[in-house]
Amino acid sequence: MEEQAKNLAKSTAAIIIFSLLGKFFGLGRETLIAYQYGSGMEKAAWTVAQSSTGLMSALITEAIATTFIPQLQKVNLNEGPGAKDKFTSNMISVSLVLAIVVASLGIIFAPAIANITGGGFDPETKALTIVLIRYSMPLIIFAATVGIFTGYLQFNNLFAAAGAVNLPYNIIYIIYLVFLTPAFGIKGLAAISVLAVLSQVLFLIPSILKADFHFKPILNFKDKYTQQALILAMPVLVSVSINNINTIFNKYLATGLGNAAVSRLDYANKINLVILGIFITAITSVVFPAMSRAFAEKNYLLGKQIMNGSVKSVLLITVPSTIGMAVLARPIIEIALQYGAFTPEDTLETAKVLVFYSPVLIFLSINNVLNRVFFSIQDTKTPFYIGMCNVAINVSLNLLVVHILGVRGLAGSVTIATTVACGLRFIILRKRIGHLGMSSYLRAIIKTCLAGVIMAIFCSVTFFPLEMVLAGLLTGAKLRLAKLALLLLVALCSAFLYGLVLYFLGFREVKDIVHLVSSKLEARKKRKALN
Repeated sequence: MEEQAKNLAKSTAAIIIFSLLGKFFGLGRETLIAYQYGSGMEKAAWTVAQSSTGLMSALITEAIATTFIPQLQKVNLNEGPGAKDKFTSNMISVSLVLAIVVASLGIIFAPAIANITGGGFDPETKALTIVLIRYSMPLIIFAATVGIFTGYLQFNNLFAAAGAVNLPYNIIYIIYLVFLTPAFGIKGLAAISVLAVLSQVLFLIPSILKADFHFKPILNFKDKYTQQALILAMPVLVSVSINNINTIFNKYLATGLGNAAVSRLDYANKINLVILGIFITAITSVVFPAMSRAFAEKNYLLGKQIMNGSVKSVLLITVPSTIGMAVLARPIIEIALQYGAFTPEDTLETAKVLVFYSPVLIFLSINNVLNRVFFSIQDTKTPFYIGMCNVAINVSLNLLVVHILGVRGLAGSVTIATTVACGLRFIILRKRIGHLGMSSYLRAIIKTCLAGVIMAIFCSVTFFPLEMVLAGLLTGAKLRLAKLALLLLVALCSAFLYGLVLYFLGFREVKDIVHLVSSKLEARKKRKALN
């Protein structure tokens, strides 16, 4: 058990490091997009087009990767290790055929998709949205293969390449935005999105070969394991992407508030999901195969222990991240995006949206873990039904508040709906797998929130006064660099203070980290003494 925990920790660390690099380049991509297009008409059309094709790509990738791992585990147990390559090859072939059909339909029905996702646009913006959807729709074809490759690598405990898969994706975008945007514009950006996803496939191939995978030219729609995976994938398409579906509906309503509202909503959502993409994806990617094995072997105690540790780890990371983003929303947006066409007004309005969006990070991250628990016990229907409730609550709240609170109300509605859905997941899981130790979760929430409040006070009384001092001494690029350095320093000190408070509050996971670090340092001292 201890060795397994160490391996999980190493795998999580590897994914976090590569995901951090990927998100760094992703932030660079968004900064360049903001510089080139700001919150104007082209950015609004791009946002809605990418919400359509990007959502479908993410759905296929995530749904296939999520259902593929439990099915591959079943194939391995029932048919033996030799059947893994045959099943994986068939999944690749079947998924490619289905993806080509979906992409073709998407190109044909692009006007209908634009009407659904960008219904409030003026004719010019809607016409551009249709073109961008058609240019980027083929990326779905390659997304299917990315999903299977990622699942296969995670099943074989090869997490590094899967965690780094966004590196080539973002680098392709950055190269285009820096060198080719003046020549090909926003339409070229849509076309390059296809090449970006293709680069992910090419990036994963060496690791797939290292995992000793041998592709076999098979196309069998009647294979029972493939059929089960596809059937399971249908509800997963909804349950793993509720935030994306809610975001699309929010953007649809935002199109009636002007092009700037759509862009600001999109920027705030992407900044908010940076933490999810770096840390939470790492946790769920590593624990999902372990949970699948535990529940497949009917070891419910081990499965619940993995779940408990995962949820507490999520709270440990997301609570301070949420509070920090809410307190420092304006400087975060200013430093990350306020360049070129992105104006100070855009910064202020986007920051207001981020404040309303930030709490969703906690509950969305917990939902990601709980969904994996359901999928591990071969239950994809329950997350689907909860997801539909989530969407229904979000839509209802959106319609009530959009004309009162505007784009901030749209962000707040997502937070409320996601929180309710999180509670429903806990209630149903307790009925499905028994006692969950809810008192330990409640203690973890109280401790992390208390430490987070102390951290927020520290952020407020240090960053903003010092920012005013810097503004009186520096200007231009020097001021921006000084603000970045100050933001990083305050964030680092705040994180240390947060951890220190949790340590004295007896938060077990923090104490384990301190014990692990101190043990390694002590072991290093002993090795040096012996030498």
